[in-house]
Amino acid sequence: MSTDAEYFAYQMKYDTVHGQFKHDVKIGEKDELIVNGNKIKCIQASREGPKALPWKDMGVKYVIESTGLFVEYEKAVGHIEAGAEKVIISAPGKGNLKTLVCGVNHTEYDKA
Repeated sequence: MSTDAEYFAYQMKYDTVHGQFKHDVKIGEKDELIVNGNKIKCIQASREGPKALPWKDMGVKYVIESTGLFVEYEKAVGHIEAGAEKVIISAPGKGNLKTLVCGVNHTEYDKA
């Protein structure tokens, strides 16, 4: 799957679930997506997994892991090893990971 700005711009503009995006979406320089004037850097996934991503160099604090490939702690922790502070897995985690749902058990979140 491609992860370049052009691909994301198209997907954002013409989402098959939510319909046409009603905000300004452009492609910037060096694989940037510009949404309502906000620049978003697009990066290529690494074959070595999350631990090889440039989170520390980019100053990334939070990662939303939504590939479905890294739902086990042992795999998702690669984002932390790469420099991110927190990882949110968008699918139910496998193994000893707590699943939190807003409005159901979100108050059980431990910020530590």
